[in-house]
Amino acid sequence: MVLIYQRFYLWLTLLMLGACTLVSSDAETTSIPKRTTVVSGLLRPWSVAFLSEEEVLVTEKEGSLKRVNLVTGTQHVIQGFPKDLDNNPQADPCDNAG
Repeated sequence: MVLIYQRFYLWLTLLMLGACTLVSSDAETTSIPKRTTVVSGLLRPWSVAFLSEEEVLVTEKEGSLKRVNLVTGTQHVIQGFPKDLDNNPQADPCDNAG
């Protein structure tokens, strides 16, 4: 009787290991990320802040700020920053995180 239980547990363990192997091999093939270009034409993008699911603010390393529509890909340059940002040593002109 003990031999039957030992064989059953051995069979059950092998079955579970086989299932884990199948799951992990499927996960490896389906979890490869794909790169998709959403918008092009940005010069050294530096920081991104999401306004909504469709629009983001993107700063470029050189200091310009753009509002980008992720659906259409259109870009609008935002101008007219307050003057006090130019003289503030703690403000990073390339960061729009707040």
